[in-house]
Amino acid sequence: MKEKTVCFTGHRHLPKGEALEKLKCNLISEINQALADGYDTFLFGSAEGFDLLCGEIIVQMKKIIPIQNPRKIKLIATIPYEEQAKDFSEENRERYYNLHAQCDDVVFISVQYHKDCYKNRNQYMVDHSSKVIAYYNGGVRSGTGQTIRMAEKQKLNIVNLY
Repeated sequence: MKEKTVCFTGHRHLPKGEALEKLKCNLISEINQALADGYDTFLFGSAEGFDLLCGEIIVQMKKIIPIQNPRKIKLIATIPYEEQAKDFSEENRERYYNLHAQCDDVVFISVQYHKDCYKNRNQYMVDHSSKVIAYYNGGVRSGTGQTIRMAEKQKLNIVNLY
């Protein structure tokens, strides 16, 4: 249900050290706020960097069920094409497959790579969400920027953690 769905978009390169820890804390805080606001479904694009981080945090949060307010959290991987992880580092490829095994659903946008498969993945996530949690540095030429522009056109609620 679009009204209760958040999608994540962000850069593949994340900060290191304290800056990464601060990003994680801010991300957890935003996810908790989304949950408090009634969101229960989270879409992520399965790319290295911010996407994998978001997916892993949602998996951790799915394991914590508050006694006073039990809820079901759904995580959906949105994959641009079937062999997306073939060029990932070995560590990230392992994270990718481990994470997908814990998702409630996996959506493949395309079987094979084609020039618009990432754009189509981004459009799918925006079309199925009402909120975006982003890690976006403002650069124009990026998939994250493209997703933000798509979300702005649809007047989605956008939170940028950059």
